[in-house]
Amino acid sequence: MIKKILKSLDEVSDELKNQLNLLSEVDLNEEEITQLIEIIPAIRKSYEGYFEFEHEKEIIRRYEYEGMIWSIGEVLRNIIKRNKKFRRKQTIFERVEEIALNEKYGKGRESFVMLLGQYGGRGYIETLIRLIDDPVVCGHSIYALRLLKAIEAEEKNRTIFEL
Repeated sequence: MIKKILKSLDEVSDELKNQLNLLSEVDLNEEEITQLIEIIPAIRKSYEGYFEFEHEKEIIRRYEYEGMIWSIGEVLRNIIKRNKKFRRKQTIFERVEEIALNEKYGKGRESFVMLLGQYGGRGYIETLIRLIDDPVVCGHSIYALRLLKAIEAEEKNRTIFEL
């Protein structure tokens, strides 16, 4: 299944999105989950097209790869939700953390940040606190910290909400 997705990188993005949707419904093993995360750099390079829109007199640019990366995070969320054995699995969540911290993946990181809070465990609280300062994913980081009941982040959150 992963090889089929890699082939899809040369085809239109709609086909890749369809393949990702199919993955949400199958059970992957740990190696396949790791491979799925590892194709993200190739997706970033292959889908650099973008669209722009105006919001409150500001031009917003969104890249194709951001939606695809976000979709991979959602596929992972669905798989991990069904298969508890993958929750807090270090080999998976180290890679999830790498994606969440890498700013070049833009808004695509949102679902990865939420994964850290939903299934990564308390070991990722410091990472999530760091991400509060990232304007692209700060809301998702606060949400993830709330899921973890991370009182360590209380002061940082209070500072943000007082602005």
